[in-house]
Amino acid sequence: MSDEPRRGGGLVFLAGLVLVVGMFVGWRLLTSPPGSGDEGTYTCQTQTVRAGESLSANLVTVDVFNGSDQEGLAGRVSAALQERGFRQGAIANSPSSTRPATATILTTDQSDPRVQLVAQQFTEIDFRAPDFATSASITVIVGDGYTGLKDGAPASIKASSEVSVCY
Repeated sequence: MSDEPRRGGGLVFLAGLVLVVGMFVGWRLLTSPPGSGDEGTYTCQTQTVRAGESLSANLVTVDVFNGSDQEGLAGRVSAALQERGFRQGAIANSPSSTRPATATILTTDQSDPRVQLVAQQFTEIDFRAPDFATSASITVIVGDGYTGLKDGAPASIKASSEVSVCY
């Protein structure tokens, strides 16, 4: 009797085992709640900038959402902000009902020094209260009328109040 039939059976068993384990792992990934694993866990350094101190762009994370019909606009705006030293946050199509003419910052505190610094980067900006869950980053929605960032905008400002930043 040859060893061939047993070897083939072993390969079939091994392939079946791999399939079952793959299905189990796939099912766990599909049914586990978002963020339940540690693969996407982000920790940051927190720094406090006191009133009167300089707040620089490299301490401010900006989420940019596309509220326009222009494909890729949020990515281009985020890249332009990064060139000015800002930290990249989320880049996506806007989940907001806000449809800005040019750009809108979603905030509950327009006096936040981070908001003030980001606002100075835009030629036209308005402010609205968030209508979706936002992160600790500064949230900007850009619209169809956006044409570019303001020339000569500052890369830092003197903080008007104390702010904690996560970078």
